[in-house]
Amino acid sequence: MASVSHELRTPLAQIRMFTETLQLGRERNAEERQAWLNIIGREARRLGDLVENILLFSHIDADRAKLELERTDLGELIEEVVEGYVPLAEQRGMRIWPMRRRASSRWSTPGPCVR
Repeated sequence: MASVSHELRTPLAQIRMFTETLQLGRERNAEERQAWLNIIGREARRLGDLVENILLFSHIDADRAKLELERTDLGELIEEVVEGYVPLAEQRGMRIWPMRRRASSRWSTPGPCVR
């Protein structure tokens, strides 16, 4: 249960942070505002996907659903996660970026649930 609550808190923290930042009017321009709104939307979808996955896994646990796996591009996943933290890093005077060394993929459940 601790793992599940952590997974739910992560997108919530991003949604709260970017919403509060926008409410305080801290965006420098319309482009930055749109980027932050995109992050809020992505994290809200992620949160919805997590809830759906919790329901799916409860059905799997009860033998009422079949688990499907697909290949996940880990480099792409890392880039997406890092991209979500770029605005926060910039606010704190830092720069971050992913260092993609080689393409790698793993089996995971479909869609954003790995995120």
